[in-house]
Amino acid sequence: MNDWQKEYKLVQHTPLIHFQHSEPHACLRATEVKPKLDRFLIEQLEKDSRFGDGRWKKWFVGDGSQQSFDYMMRITPNSEQVDRTQSIENGIERAIARAEHRSPNASLHEIHKNYFGNMAPGRNLEEKKEAIRETFKESLFYKDGLTLTIRCFIPELLALIDEHIRGFFMMHNFGTRQRKGFGSFTVDISAETNAPKEFDLVRKYCPNAYYCKLDDNVSADALLDAVWVISGFLKSGFNLGEPNYVRGFVFRYFQREGNSFANDKAFVKQKVLHNVYNEATRGEHIHSYGNNVRYRYVRGLLGTNENSRFCRDPRGETREDRTVHNIYIHSAEGVERFPSPLLFKPIGKFVFILPQKMPDEIFGSKFYILAKKQEQDYDSEATSDQKLNYLKEKCKDNMIKTPTVSELAPGAKSGDEALKRFLDAFAKDFNDKTSDKGGGYGINNLTNQHVELAKKLKLCPVLRA
Repeated sequence: MNDWQKEYKLVQHTPLIHFQHSEPHACLRATEVKPKLDRFLIEQLEKDSRFGDGRWKKWFVGDGSQQSFDYMMRITPNSEQVDRTQSIENGIERAIARAEHRSPNASLHEIHKNYFGNMAPGRNLEEKKEAIRETFKESLFYKDGLTLTIRCFIPELLALIDEHIRGFFMMHNFGTRQRKGFGSFTVDISAETNAPKEFDLVRKYCPNAYYCKLDDNVSADALLDAVWVISGFLKSGFNLGEPNYVRGFVFRYFQREGNSFANDKAFVKQKVLHNVYNEATRGEHIHSYGNNVRYRYVRGLLGTNENSRFCRDPRGETREDRTVHNIYIHSAEGVERFPSPLLFKPIGKFVFILPQKMPDEIFGSKFYILAKKQEQDYDSEATSDQKLNYLKEKCKDNMIKTPTVSELAPGAKSGDEALKRFLDAFAKDFNDKTSDKGGGYGINNLTNQHVELAKKLKLCPVLRA
């Protein structure tokens, strides 16, 4: 190894969902890694008194306007052996089986259920098969790992990269669905005597993190199972039949005494799909919030979506109960895709929950939630200004705000402090296996195999580990 180049072996912990999965030697892309590493290095430099003179700003390429550091990066697989999922083959087989009114006879390896993006429309079998081939993604897993090569002719910059590269990979995942644990890599430190371990790195770069521990020698799927269970308890909840109904913690959190808000699910049912969820015509009691109801897009603080799906009762006896209604979400302030502020980092037998910095603009931000007909009218508008005017003029009653910092955590001085307090509250609730989780049952009462894992998991703060 020469003085201007360093190599690092990367250990892969969970599959990487790759948009070019069919390409030979497709793996972690330098075009994704380098911009993230550059931003991470800038964050560290801005806090480092050794570089208070700002000399590091001369390390950018060109005039520095792109804030891209002057080094080259290459990432290559350590072997040809790669475990690829076969969701495309399986999807086509299922489509054919449905057309032939039979059960599918293929049992191929598909992407973990934490990824639900593989859905393809089609009016007939051929259209469906073509859509599957064009839109489905696959995941890649290199059991022998990857090699990251960095070439840099600025000694101080190369030394800085070497100082923070282990922490960088500890704090990031890559590819699609990365916040939910896919694309987890770390730098292999097995041959480095004094290299900081994962807990040391988390304490340094993300001290408010939590973790849970699984059994020894767990698989990547087992790690993603833990992520799926924890994130479900946190945000979406579960409706798996009696006694396996769990209401997402974020909904229950905002129903706490003295600071109660009606959430976005209630808003959709009563303000957007009111013809479907209609108490008078259906005899269904939804919820009585009183005359001074305050709706909040509470799930938006844990990541915004472009659309969601609602149905009255997925296990209902009638087709009307099981009918799925699509709703569409648009921001009035340009925050269309705010990612989750919690990143799940699976490593070995641990899953870390790493809180990210909360941008100020997500708090108290306005969103419009539209039914299908409104979405069609919205799409028919020609320009972004016309679309925005349509929302403001035609969809006034469809506007809902995300909670403010004080609504998330009264007395908090920043969004980051509010998120910490929310995560602390969630960990306490999740670790309490007996209290009611919104459906009259505690975690210990659950019987469905998909959520059974919750009984064994305990969330612990990293700083006390």
